[in-house]
Amino acid sequence: MSTSRQRIDRLFETGFEDREFRKVTLSTLEAEGYQGSDVNLSECLFEYGFAWKEEGEDIKIIYRDRYDNGKHFNTAHVQKNTDPKREWNWIKWDRVAEAHGISADEFLKEPLPLLIEDLIRYYGALEILGDSYGQGMFDVVESDEPEQTP
Repeated sequence: MSTSRQRIDRLFETGFEDREFRKVTLSTLEAEGYQGSDVNLSECLFEYGFAWKEEGEDIKIIYRDRYDNGKHFNTAHVQKNTDPKREWNWIKWDRVAEAHGISADEFLKEPLPLLIEDLIRYYGALEILGDSYGQGMFDVVESDEPEQTP
């Protein structure tokens, strides 16, 4: 087994508790243009585990990592011109839309970041964004501690 694979396996076994993650402040993320679907970025990240910003042709997503108790975050990129029905062709769009009280056609008209957030809530980040295997994880903090941008 490769050293890299052993390190990843150990991270999953320990729940990442023994790993020190880089820290990024909310104020930095706000200044960089991250936003969410609720009243403020803090609420979006700490309550819902999701925020995004548009950057060139991409949507850069911050999401709560699934391997711990909600303390760590990760990032993913989705192209702005992504066709949801093609990208996630396995999704039962009628079922997801029904869970939101709307039709599949209405659901698919949502702005892409909001649609992705809803899909993550329904299916989970692993199914929608794939797995990063703990690479690139970071902590979001509210104070101005030393930080590194994700």
